[in-house]
Amino acid sequence: MNEKPSTTEIRKNITEKLFRHFGCSPKEASRDQLYKAVALTVKDILAEKRTAFKGKVNRAGAKRVYYLCMEFLLGRSLKNNLCNLELLENYRRALTSFGVTPEELFECEPDAGLGNGGLGRLAACFMDSLSSLDYPATGFSICYEYGLFRQMIVDGTQIELPDVWLPGGEVWLVPRTDRVYRVHFGGRVKEVWREGHLDIQYEGGDAELWTRSGAIFPDFDNVFLLEQTDDSVTLCMAYVLTEDPEKQQYFDVTFERDNSGSWAMTGVQSGKLY
Repeated sequence: MNEKPSTTEIRKNITEKLFRHFGCSPKEASRDQLYKAVALTVKDILAEKRTAFKGKVNRAGAKRVYYLCMEFLLGRSLKNNLCNLELLENYRRALTSFGVTPEELFECEPDAGLGNGGLGRLAACFMDSLSSLDYPATGFSICYEYGLFRQMIVDGTQIELPDVWLPGGEVWLVPRTDRVYRVHFGGRVKEVWREGHLDIQYEGGDAELWTRSGAIFPDFDNVFLLEQTDDSVTLCMAYVLTEDPEKQQYFDVTFERDNSGSWAMTGVQSGKLY
């Protein structure tokens, strides 16, 4: 894919995304469909650039930076991406021919519900700085299905409400179902020394499956260092792991056995923070 597509190429790419993902033409598409089609074309460019940079880092044997944080306050991706890729004006001309402006599509995107305060903004700024300094870095966090929380003030008291951001925000995620990890909660850790070496054994606890969703966010692609940067955020989503592999259910909830031996839902691990 051309990393600096012309207006004609952009029109062609958007049209193809609309046909492939929504079965409609630009004239038939809603603004939400157009927004998602545009986002998919931009994500393709980012993915190609990231693959090229990853190969360069691997060949050089370079070290990487991994930053773990409970939240990343990233904001919206489409506008930042187009600006950092220096493609905003080309996309503006292409979208104008479809009868819509970029600003109208920017309003279709919700803020990513991955952060909601100073800690999240600081984490995003750290990633932005790493990108500006040309470090290959990846942030790790939890993919909150309902966000950290949506704030409402009632009679002077903060009320936390669900922040439903994935309808619209999911277009930037790249699910990695090929990388699934078993994570245990509860239980205990047992230390055993054998022939002068410490062996750590984990016993008990409830098991869940966690899978990864990669997201390449525009905040982390510096305009002047775009050819060298590769910063992204990896988000983890929880899934239920039952005893019977033939009957595994995949929901963002956890289960425990009750006194009768039956499974009972006890809570959501990756739904929201609060």
